[in-house]
Amino acid sequence: MGANETPGFPLDTSGKRIVVDPVTRIEGHMRCEVNLDSNNVIRNAVSTGTMWRGLEVILKGRDPRDAWAFVERICGVCTSSHALTSVRAVEDALGIKIPKNAHLIREIMAKAQMVQDHVVHFYHLHALDWVDVVACLNADPKKTSELQQLVSMERLNFVKARIDEGNAFYRNVYPPDVLAIGTLRKHAGWLHGGGLAGINVMDYGEHPKINYDKSTDQLPGGAIINGDWSKIHPVDPRDPEQVQEFVTHSWYKYADDTKGLHPWDGVTEPQYVLGAKTKGTRTNIKEIDESAKYSWIKAPRWRGHAMEVGPLARYILAYVHASQGNKYCQRTKEQVDFLASMVNSGIPKALGLPETQYSLKQLLPTTIGRTAALPLKASTWVNFARRLARTGRQHQGGRHRHRPTSKMGPSTWPKEAKGWVR
Repeated sequence: MGANETPGFPLDTSGKRIVVDPVTRIEGHMRCEVNLDSNNVIRNAVSTGTMWRGLEVILKGRDPRDAWAFVERICGVCTSSHALTSVRAVEDALGIKIPKNAHLIREIMAKAQMVQDHVVHFYHLHALDWVDVVACLNADPKKTSELQQLVSMERLNFVKARIDEGNAFYRNVYPPDVLAIGTLRKHAGWLHGGGLAGINVMDYGEHPKINYDKSTDQLPGGAIINGDWSKIHPVDPRDPEQVQEFVTHSWYKYADDTKGLHPWDGVTEPQYVLGAKTKGTRTNIKEIDESAKYSWIKAPRWRGHAMEVGPLARYILAYVHASQGNKYCQRTKEQVDFLASMVNSGIPKALGLPETQYSLKQLLPTTIGRTAALPLKASTWVNFARRLARTGRQHQGGRHRHRPTSKMGPSTWPKEAKGWVR
């Protein structure tokens, strides 16, 4: 095979082909085929979602108030994130705005889940690719037990105490571990793993200081194209010309497979057909045909661009917003600047390694930046949750207890409505 071109990014499909199926330590069903060059650097990667979930089809005709209970099955790790997303989309479609107490409770639950999720992701899943697992045999059992007790979650009545414990863990353990290991990888010359993060990033924005006021997002959204940090493009998820899902390489069928559809107009009609160049059989694929359909996952695009999303994208966008004067995300800029100073200078000094002068545009779009974005974001959520818990207790006396019952019944709903996650 030779060079291939996909969404404007050259991929070298020569070299050694490796198939990993199933990909473990993730939530879901995935297969990945990669091409390695002579230095064992991945130059091409094709991921395949190997199971059709069909949740869009399952939800058809059901009461929208029940949607959250189905979509949280998308993932067994981040169930509450999908559930809350669904609830917010339904509320947006029906014009429902929740009272302040409800917002506080949701935010505490959501941020606590994120904090727990990021710890699990690093120490139980991702870190296994970074460290010598056998060396764990030399660990101190007593200290290991103490650490386990530190991060364990108890019932909701003790949420404030658990948040405080999480704060200590995120301040003293998780970020230092990531930065130390990342520095060693940098010293070894391993600055790969950035993917699209150095080129195209996008996010809708989250964590508003004032609920329903997107201008106060502390992780503001937008899109950066072609690595140009001087310009942030506004993103409107309601615009069918901006957000589209394509099935050119997915096992689904549109009226015209070459054109994308907005999620509101999306079609989920399965079409399991293997390409002519596929090696193997329908039930035992040896190598997929990249030029044909090869996955049960649709390909979302923003204005036709493949985009990096998630924690790293959020932090790159927030940093650029802060650099341009946005007062709501200055804390993020401080965190990122600290990350760069520690990886370039602080930790190398402590370990007796040579210092470096990598710029943020060199450090962030790497496995180091991608991994560090998680504890940085979660440490922000811990502090945010602590403030929410204090605020929640202040509202305990009965204020903001009303709920928008006027729009809760089906008889009040319009025949058709569309919503997204604010």
